[in-house]
Amino acid sequence: MLRRISTCAGLLLALVWLVQAQASHHGWVISEVFSNADGTIQFIELSSAVPGHGLVSGFVLFSDDDVTGLSKEFPFPNDISSETENKFLLLATSGFQDVFGIAPDFVIPAGFLATGAGTVQFNDFVMWSSLPTDGYNSLSANGSVAPATPKNFAGAEGLITDTTPPVLAGLPTSVLVVVSNDAVAGSSQEISDYLAPISCSDDRDPSPSLTIELPAEFAAGQTTTVPISCTDDDGNTQSA
Repeated sequence: MLRRISTCAGLLLALVWLVQAQASHHGWVISEVFSNADGTIQFIELSSAVPGHGLVSGFVLFSDDDVTGLSKEFPFPNDISSETENKFLLLATSGFQDVFGIAPDFVIPAGFLATGAGTVQFNDFVMWSSLPTDGYNSLSANGSVAPATPKNFAGAEGLITDTTPPVLAGLPTSVLVVVSNDAVAGSSQEISDYLAPISCSDDRDPSPSLTIELPAEFAAGQTTTVPISCTDDDGNTQSA
């Protein structure tokens, strides 16, 4: 549901002031939205590229759940300086700072954003069929998904650190026994087929690095252990 902000005033002087104030806030646009899976960590980032577009308390940001039809409102509780050129405003849930390391400018309730199909609106609006809820990526106004980079009015940028190791799959469940009187090359077809099902994946890195430390050859009459590891772009490693 899309809305327009409206204000009523009994006195002509007050009405003129409010109209001027409304005109000044239009430089703010929604630039980034984020939610984790349960909605306890969420943020909305607004940005302004122009000066003199301060906010006055009482302006309302709207959030709609397009699945349930429920709507939520956040009235800005206080004014924002008119020095707004290349500035950001950060609205986030109470647990946000513990995860991203910076303070939001305004605190919104948990679950303010729909994680399924939803819309958030201020001067403009951002719509989605579902938000990324991996706890790492956010949705930008142009619909792209990328690692979250929230910024507050003071210019501080929050970064979330990936501490979850990647996942190794397809590991052999039994020892490969090769019958040979001689050393067996590490590149032999039998060994290649044995190791072929091994793969690694990561919920944030689309191409983690899989390393299988094969010796040049396997000595006859010995059991050789082959180290296997998977490393993501944040340096988290899973080994076997």
